[in-house]
Amino acid sequence: MGEKFIIVLDQGSSSSRALAFDEAGNIRFKSQRKVEASYPAPGRAEYDAEKLYASQADSLAELFAAIRASFGPDVGFVLQPKQLVKVEPLKALNRIQVQLSALYPEKRGYVLVDFSEPLDDQYQAVLVYGCDLDRVMELAVQVGIYAAPAYESLRASVESAG
Repeated sequence: MGEKFIIVLDQGSSSSRALAFDEAGNIRFKSQRKVEASYPAPGRAEYDAEKLYASQADSLAELFAAIRASFGPDVGFVLQPKQLVKVEPLKALNRIQVQLSALYPEKRGYVLVDFSEPLDDQYQAVLVYGCDLDRVMELAVQVGIYAAPAYESLRASVESAG
């Protein structure tokens, strides 16, 4: 059936990255795009949401191209980067979460969880098995780190702003 990869999008303060992990957790492919910020006041950075989103889409497209270059043009993907281009972030994240939820049904799929601070000094969003979500949320509370499923968090933010 071929190799399986877990694709992770990481938004940092200076770049957008797309990473492909193999089933053993090793990074097999990665792509990175710089993002620009404006600094209206000391200690404060602002980003253009559309540019951030475009850099994520470009990074993902570049990652898929690297995977195709390695495995050949017939390699298939469940979700194509072009499906996310020019889609509102909430809809795009919903599409991603639906695809993640369909993987490993015996574990209730994956949930993309956003943390208030980077874990291991690198990743702020992590894939968690659906069956482990409640326990991860409990552990985050115990150590004093805010954590929430990324789609639900963004949806709440959009609803409160609208």
